[in-house]
Amino acid sequence: MLTERASTLYHRDMKRKRPYALAGSSHEYREKIYGAVVTNGKIDPFTSDNLRWDLIQTWDPKTNIGHNDYMKTFCLLPTVDHKDPYSKDIEFEICSWLVNSCKNDQSPEEFGHMCATIANYHKNNEAIRLNVQKFYFLPAFLTGICTEDVYLKWLDKRAEQLYVRDRDQGRPYGVTGSKTIYKKTIHATACAAGLYDPYTGQLMKWELLGTWDTGAAKDSGEWITKYKEYYLLPTVDHSDPYANDLELEICSWRINCCKGGLTPQEFVDVCNRVALYQDDTFCRKM
Repeated sequence: MLTERASTLYHRDMKRKRPYALAGSSHEYREKIYGAVVTNGKIDPFTSDNLRWDLIQTWDPKTNIGHNDYMKTFCLLPTVDHKDPYSKDIEFEICSWLVNSCKNDQSPEEFGHMCATIANYHKNNEAIRLNVQKFYFLPAFLTGICTEDVYLKWLDKRAEQLYVRDRDQGRPYGVTGSKTIYKKTIHATACAAGLYDPYTGQLMKWELLGTWDTGAAKDSGEWITKYKEYYLLPTVDHSDPYANDLELEICSWRINCCKGGLTPQEFVDVCNRVALYQDDTFCRKM
């Protein structure tokens, strides 16, 4: 096998008129290859993978045709490569067939630099690609308040509940929509919402996401007390429940319950009337 590899490489380099072949011999190639095997023939010098010497003489181009077979089965087959194909001297190294194919007439330094460039570029672009594909994520303002896992479970559950309810009630966006559309809309709304209730300006308790247990509250007989503890739990509400399009907003549970089927402006108008009447009543009592 050693003699065969030396002869093959020597005659190939002669055709390419490489100086070390023109000035050398097949015997010299054999000695250099042997020296490379003895010096470092156990692991690939570029990847540190253990070379598969058991695969020697098992490759048969007549039966093992096709790139997939090579990649899957013979990628760690030890091969002989010129350390620097443009050097004036003969210097070989033993590496895997996979690396040999990738290195493709580059010096170790050139190949290493190319791999580092590719790895860095791929890492940066992979991060960008993942961010693009990862549509659902923890909104930045919730960092340190709740975990992404809790947020995503809440998001999925709310999308399912709202979609099913609106569909059953015959609302146009429920009939023609889907859970995915609801989920995307809720997520976009949550990202734009921030920490505060849009009606009262109170700090909502996002840390309460996923902690409300309806069954436990009912079983304990303390529904009202428990509910009050969750007044500031963020909830998803229809901004205008009678609109033809799906429009959502994030507000506290207390506001959601009070707002009912009103639009934001209708609800604010009612609150203004109540506040004004209460103020007049207070003044009259004074």
